[in-house]
Amino acid sequence: MRPVNSAYKNEFGLGLSYGIKLNKDALFVGFAPDYVRVLSEKWLLNVSVAYDEDTEIKDSGRAVTETWTPSMMVGYQATSVLAMGLGVGHGIVENKDGAGWDSVKFGKDLSGALAFAVSLFSKGRHGLSLSLSLEYNFSENVSSISTDLGYGFGF
Repeated sequence: MRPVNSAYKNEFGLGLSYGIKLNKDALFVGFAPDYVRVLSEKWLLNVSVAYDEDTEIKDSGRAVTETWTPSMMVGYQATSVLAMGLGVGHGIVENKDGAGWDSVKFGKDLSGALAFAVSLFSKGRHGLSLSLSLEYNFSENVSSISTDLGYGFGF
């Protein structure tokens, strides 16, 4: 999520993310193509599909899980350079330690997030932003924090 240029009601974007899990020895990296729709002067709707690679350090070594997660967030644009939002996401497929892609049972990988975004650059249709997200996986009772660098193209 990022503040949008109000001259354009739609935006396609791509975000690159890095995060840590607060109550596990784990980190994750990922990317997310997304679509933002400006609903009104202050309200935004963001829909995305994120890919994350989660690496957890265990006594027996590392456990790596790749996940594809669709999500939806409703955002509020507080100023021309600051936006915040609440969202929910649910993993749909995962690959644990290279064993192959499997579907995720409904309710098994359900997360919520609170995000804050600041615009770093905006000119015409193009924008660059930095966001900070506080996330909670309800299924695993795990909190995380992530930062994203996002590019958006308004139309």
